[in-house]
Amino acid sequence: RRVAQTLLALFSPIYVFQVTRGLGGTEKTAILYVILYIFFVLIFKFVSMVYAENLSQRVGFKGTVWVSSIPFFLIIPLLILASINFYLFFVAAVFWGIHSGLYWWGYHGYFIKSGDTGAYGQGIGEAKFLDTLAIVLTPIFGAVVTEAFGFFSTFILAGVFMLATLIVLGRKNDVAQKRDVKLPEVIALIKSHKSVSLAYVGLQAEFTYYAVAWPLFLFLVFGRVISLGIIVSAATLIAAIAGVGIGRLVDKKGERR
Repeated sequence: RRVAQTLLALFSPIYVFQVTRGLGGTEKTAILYVILYIFFVLIFKFVSMVYAENLSQRVGFKGTVWVSSIPFFLIIPLLILASINFYLFFVAAVFWGIHSGLYWWGYHGYFIKSGDTGAYGQGIGEAKFLDTLAIVLTPIFGAVVTEAFGFFSTFILAGVFMLATLIVLGRKNDVAQKRDVKLPEVIALIKSHKSVSLAYVGLQAEFTYYAVAWPLFLFLVFGRVISLGIIVSAATLIAAIAGVGIGRLVDKKGERR
């Protein structure tokens, strides 16, 4: 699923930019539309997470992940058709946000409920290792596919990887959320854990920068998708290696420092 998500997050902003420019928009206008596109994703991710909590009580956490695949598979034809009707970009962004919110809740809920409570650190480490591996390899892989076959093939490939996600996940041994969480409780937690909440805001800001400014900057500087893929893959690899060193530093110095 991380491969599918990275293919969309990295290459769809470039696609939005190119389509806007092809329709006669200025460079500044194209960048503005990319920002709006990502803004729609984030807004509807937040909205769908509110409903995901209730959905997970009815269909389970795996069931919520399965439901999230419906809007995901709608994103791909919408992106393709957006080359003809530009406003479909924003419809695709709405479905992407809905998918992200539902998937986020289903994935993390299932991880917490089914994980080994005595080895959460190891479980998170294994998940992050696979996550990082996907993020390192996907940009260069997606860039090669895009250069050779175009953006449409890259988006269809994202759908193939999402389908593989569902096959591997299956429906057996699902667990459902039992306790209903109210929005005021979440707000109260945000207020009582200010530093952690601020860290989440920073993480989301980093994602937004990564999704908009970083790929557009690289694409505008080098003018080729393949250059974008090589640099992002190399940067992610360096970050992954640095992460090991930072992890050891955390063990010695503590998390807060």
